[in-house]
Amino acid sequence: TWTKTPFVREVLEVYSHSAKNLTSAIASTTVVMDGYGIPCTKDHQRKKRSPLTGAEIQFTTESQTLCTKSTLLAHLPNRERFVDLLSHHLVRDGFSVRRSVAD
Repeated sequence: TWTKTPFVREVLEVYSHSAKNLTSAIASTTVVMDGYGIPCTKDHQRKKRSPLTGAEIQFTTESQTLCTKSTLLAHLPNRERFVDLLSHHLVRDGFSVRRSVAD
């Protein structure tokens, strides 16, 4: 859960901290991200399961999250941008990151 209007970098830190806690006893960890943005046969089902659609929001690590997590991630380009930022953040913190072809 996101606190009220955190900066994107703070949200990324929470995810990274959680990953570190979950994998502290493992020497090398690879994080696999869902393959959103890569067309696949599940696209139709995803749309049916997620009736939310949101506006595209331009954000960086220094932006404040002025909406809820579900609102931000409801729009595919926002979700892709967030996963890209999170991937870079995790790599910076020593994780190996892979994007799956499909989820």
